[in-house]
Amino acid sequence: SIIMARIAVQPHVCPACHPGSAPRRRFATMCSRVAVVLIPIFFALLGWQVYNITTPSPHVALSLPVERQIDLPRSTPLISASGELNLDGWTNSSRRIIWDPSTVASDMIMLPSEYSNKWKSYRVKAWNRYSIFITSPLSSDDTPTHSNNQVDDDWGDTHSKPSSTTSDNGSKNVYLDVEVMDLNYVTRIGVTVIDLTQRKQYMQQFLIHSANMVELSPRGDEPDGTHIDLRGQHMRVAFEKTTTDAGTWSHKVIVDLGVGANRTATTLNLQGSDKEEAAVTVVPIGDSRRKFMFSSVAWVSSDAKPDITADGTSLLSSNEPGPAHVHGLYEWTRGVLEYRSSWVRCRIATSLPSGKRVLITLTNGGGFNEARVTQNSAIVDGQLHKLGAVHIGYDRDFLLNPWTVSGARVDIMFTPCAQDKISSAAWFGVYTDARRLAYGTIAKGSISIDVDGKQTPINLAGVHLVAEEINA
Repeated sequence: SIIMARIAVQPHVCPACHPGSAPRRRFATMCSRVAVVLIPIFFALLGWQVYNITTPSPHVALSLPVERQIDLPRSTPLISASGELNLDGWTNSSRRIIWDPSTVASDMIMLPSEYSNKWKSYRVKAWNRYSIFITSPLSSDDTPTHSNNQVDDDWGDTHSKPSSTTSDNGSKNVYLDVEVMDLNYVTRIGVTVIDLTQRKQYMQQFLIHSANMVELSPRGDEPDGTHIDLRGQHMRVAFEKTTTDAGTWSHKVIVDLGVGANRTATTLNLQGSDKEEAAVTVVPIGDSRRKFMFSSVAWVSSDAKPDITADGTSLLSSNEPGPAHVHGLYEWTRGVLEYRSSWVRCRIATSLPSGKRVLITLTNGGGFNEARVTQNSAIVDGQLHKLGAVHIGYDRDFLLNPWTVSGARVDIMFTPCAQDKISSAAWFGVYTDARRLAYGTIAKGSISIDVDGKQTPINLAGVHLVAEEINA
């Protein structure tokens, strides 16, 4: 382009008066012609590279039976020497998988190695998340005659639907979600509090740019626990996970965001155990072996209700009368995702009247290749039960219309009672995150798990469910 510009402004030179100018002009003309050919090729390659990064992979959802999902072996490196995914499948403990972020391959083949390796570090995404349900116990009914709001469809437990207001014992129903996401160039802190009783939602989020960012540590496995403490003006989010000699985990979550009428604050003291299995999955994205999600979901609970402040007022107090179950999940995820991703996830954590403790995660979308494994699972009384691929059907234009979650072992009908939306952006739109939530109780539904070699259904009618649509 520079050569062509110089030719365009060069004054006319007579070849007879200046014999040496002719070779120079021929050389300049040749360079300009080469540039005309090479410049479109360069931009075509650049466009192909950008398209390869930004175009989402199609979701490959198969009717994958549970029996065909791959159980991962022990102490297996996640990434091969070539930088590609070495394995995909599931296991019940993240300690079986060796995760080293530095082994991830770079897709920027046009860049020199030093810049390609820098780009590679930006591709690795990491987040830690707690999703906690604080709900009043479901009531059971052992009599043969049921009232109108009770469900008995011969699917496992029989129980009544919780009221949409406070229960008879005065306890409230609250959902709390705290997430710290490290994208290498920006850190997202998101806190969501949902008053399931009054159908009201409170949300706080902060974006910390790379200059002030604190990397999630450790980014690999967590043999010594997690210690995250992010502080700023009117902001603190801390995760502390420590172990004991007895093999139990102690989780402490501290949230204090905003000030005055915008303040959201709580302190959670949760427990987990190595004796209880986790849902650990490695799922490829699309047909590429260089894009994947490595995720671990474990059960956590507490014996006491926490104090929760939302919008500057007390939403829940540990001194309030009435029992409450404090159950939820701790999610630990690392991976190489699409630049643009979209998926839907449904979560349930509850104690049934029979005493069963149930944690269910169901996911659809995201370009996940479910040819060998799905992210769907149920943890019942500390034992992992894998579930097959599911279809989550809902009206994207109006989330309050009925939802259906269907699969070989899953059949759930869910009509949300409320919805909400949160979105964020950074770096002039380079990073965007839009999420929509829908929540309520399950009208009718069940999952089936294997017990002593037989499929045993578990009734979920009346249980609280939170669905989340993520576009990032």
